[in-house]
Amino acid sequence: MLSASIISFKVVVRLAHAAAGNRAFMRRISLLYIPAAIAMSTAVPVIAQEEVNDTPPVATFSALYTADLWTNAAGGVQRGHTYLDNLDLVATYDADRGIGLRGTTALVSLLYNNRSTFSDRFAGDLQTISNIDTDGALRLYEAWIDHDFGAGRLKLGLIDFNSEFDINETGSLFVNSSHGIGPELSQVGANGPGIFPVPALGARVLLGSEKIAVKLGVFEGIPGDPEHPHQTVIRLQNGEGVLSTLELNWRPVKTVRLAGGVWQHSGSPIAGLGAAYGGHAIAEARVSGDATRSLSAFARVGMARGDVYELGDYVGAGVAFYAPLFMGEDEQLGLAVGSAGNAGFYRRERQAAQQPVEARETVLELTYRTRLTPWLAVQPDLQYIFNPGTDPNLDDAIAIGLRLEIGWSTAK
Repeated sequence: MLSASIISFKVVVRLAHAAAGNRAFMRRISLLYIPAAIAMSTAVPVIAQEEVNDTPPVATFSALYTADLWTNAAGGVQRGHTYLDNLDLVATYDADRGIGLRGTTALVSLLYNNRSTFSDRFAGDLQTISNIDTDGALRLYEAWIDHDFGAGRLKLGLIDFNSEFDINETGSLFVNSSHGIGPELSQVGANGPGIFPVPALGARVLLGSEKIAVKLGVFEGIPGDPEHPHQTVIRLQNGEGVLSTLELNWRPVKTVRLAGGVWQHSGSPIAGLGAAYGGHAIAEARVSGDATRSLSAFARVGMARGDVYELGDYVGAGVAFYAPLFMGEDEQLGLAVGSAGNAGFYRRERQAAQQPVEARETVLELTYRTRLTPWLAVQPDLQYIFNPGTDPNLDDAIAIGLRLEIGWSTAK
């Protein structure tokens, strides 16, 4: 089994090299073989341990390496290709079992991304085609403590805002960033709201049950340091404001989830306008089938104060089919659309400056994901971008991608 996996992995790498057609690209992609070898050497013992040991672990350690190969085949800024990667190293500790600190867990994670980017250089889109696209660095990512105080849970520390708020479970299949967090929300703040790749110092309170729950969050207004974007720092300053949010999650039945949230940022980027604000709503459901073969769907809408930010609204929807299709049992096929609209104030402002923009950018995504082994998943992806960046000078773009995910985990 391992020999077959090694051969199949080399085939994928050589196909990628043939498509790329340059030596520098091959040197980068060949680095994939290193984490693959690590994963192969550990995957079987980890799985065996999980099967025979039902005792919850005190500590867990995991690594996930994600590699994207992207080509802009038409339109956008220019045709071309690039390679993106992302490495997550995560350690969790159950302080209840470890040292008797009841109801308390802790997490620390490291994040690495290479320095290559795709959307800004090739497609020119504003929603970001790949959710690991960033001007990379090696940094501390999350570091928090979560405590059960009886009536609910309190989390404190460096937190990825999107790990707690505006979560789209069905949309997590898709590669485009808008199906992870709405673009009208990801634009908030001078350095984002505390999402990939820069977390925010903050607190989250969770009240309720699995069926109905309320989340409250308070986060620093400017996560990190915009002048040093490759570092994770905590720098609280007068005037940066606070991002506060409230979200309600409701599961009327086990297969349906409804969520709605509002947010406010007290540090408006435009003096004299007061606080910026917005909201979003998500509905997702398993439309048919069961846990082994099903069709799920989602829809999301969002808005932001139109005289403060470029994007005033967003709407997205998608369907995902989970079933054995071509290569095994763990396969997913999905189709989604996301459309971000420029705020009227922003459009009038650009028109006055004789730099007109289109009303909306819309992205159609078709994706397929399959897990070839317990540690390797492959996901080809196709996206068509209407009005990239809402720039009338750019033709519609076609982006073709291939994602590889290599995972490893162990428990103590």
